[in-house]
Amino acid sequence: MTLAAVFCCTMFVAVICTSCSSDEESDVYSFGFNSYGYAVIGGNPNEIVKQETTWISTAFNDAIKQELGITVSNSQFRYDGSVDKVKAACEKAKAELANKTFQGHYVYVLTNKSTTVYTWEI
Repeated sequence: MTLAAVFCCTMFVAVICTSCSSDEESDVYSFGFNSYGYAVIGGNPNEIVKQETTWISTAFNDAIKQELGITVSNSQFRYDGSVDKVKAACEKAKAELANKTFQGHYVYVLTNKSTTVYTWEI
């Protein structure tokens, strides 16, 4: 075999191995507000909803980062581990939010391939 043929075979194997990386096999999770509403007494309703939705988003993003060791981008993340670990991260976010007082009604949903994995509602 010539040196050029060996090089081409090596490059072919490298491309095949790279395209089969674990990123391609990871599950894609998406999350966000399924619905929300508010019954604000006093204050600016828009500001209160903005504050409360920020609390919720931050709690879930932080819990996923801490529990799964990954960063969320555009309300999505890739994870190839157990769905039970994802649910545990959501439970951690729920516990964090239990200390907050909400004036609105929120439904926050995490899905995987259009299957609901976790729903948090207040």
